[in-house]
Amino acid sequence: MFRSRLASIVGAVVFGLVLHQGAAFADEPADKAPKPAEPAAGEELQQTVDSLVFDVRKVVEVQASSGWKIDRYEYEKMMPDALLSVCRTTDETRGLALAAAGREITRLGGSLEEALKKNGNKIGDLKDLLFATRVEHTLAEAIRRAPSECPLWVTPEPKFRSVQAGVDRFTLTPEGGGTGLLQYSAKHAPGTTGFTIGGGGGGRLLLGRGFGHAWSVRTGAEIGVIALVQREKGSTSLPLQFMGAIPVIVRYTDISWHYNFEVAPLAMFTESDPVLRYGVRLGLMIGISALQVRSFIPWAGVGGAVEVFPETDGRSLLLNLKGGVRAGLDWDF
Repeated sequence: MFRSRLASIVGAVVFGLVLHQGAAFADEPADKAPKPAEPAAGEELQQTVDSLVFDVRKVVEVQASSGWKIDRYEYEKMMPDALLSVCRTTDETRGLALAAAGREITRLGGSLEEALKKNGNKIGDLKDLLFATRVEHTLAEAIRRAPSECPLWVTPEPKFRSVQAGVDRFTLTPEGGGTGLLQYSAKHAPGTTGFTIGGGGGGRLLLGRGFGHAWSVRTGAEIGVIALVQREKGSTSLPLQFMGAIPVIVRYTDISWHYNFEVAPLAMFTESDPVLRYGVRLGLMIGISALQVRSFIPWAGVGGAVEVFPETDGRSLLLNLKGGVRAGLDWDF
């Protein structure tokens, strides 16, 4: 009884306070009424800053991977690609991006020149600081040149997204490559190992979506052909094995490097056994991408996969171990 009365009293007090606040708000002039918060605007601006910093970091990383020689000439080589992003950003975005690059240098210990004096000029121990310094210098130089060197037809975008990655947009990716195969059949003739080798290739067409700079998801259609090397009674044959798949790929991107995690349902048949078999694939790939070329981002990688075809209709369990190289083009739209 006491609890119910206490609850009623509390409810009445709260209700009265709400009514009082509502009346007070209604009496306030419209220009003094509190305005709704707009966190989305801040988030949008931060995304544009992150996109600009990411692009410049990738430009520097790609340039450094080819062998850094003399600073002056390396920075000059990077200007066209750096300006490709800087020219599409507003002055506010450029200023915040440059400040973020400066904070990264501070976080890593401050001036590279001072850090070299302290550690006995051992540049190998300051790789992260060296990279951050190059990023800041490249960004600052591109911002300095932008007013006079940006093309007239390139206008700043308040909602700029990276041109060096498919951030928050869809991508279409044609890709292909060569594959080596080691196949194991659980049931095999006496005196044999059950292993078969082969090689071939295939292609894919994938539709993807990027979520931020790190993660993206892709799916599509794949076809491939493998020539199996089979020996029977002293002779060798090369029956073809045809395979179709619908891969689902989750990609993690770390500037110019990316890592794919893949699962795919499979359908397969061979010339010697034309009945379809169904299985599943689990795969991994590590790749590296180049800078954008005519709206395309080229990439290449190496990877491996395990495929399982369960025993069915009297056919033996099959295990495929695959490895190979793959290359493709990411086109965002």
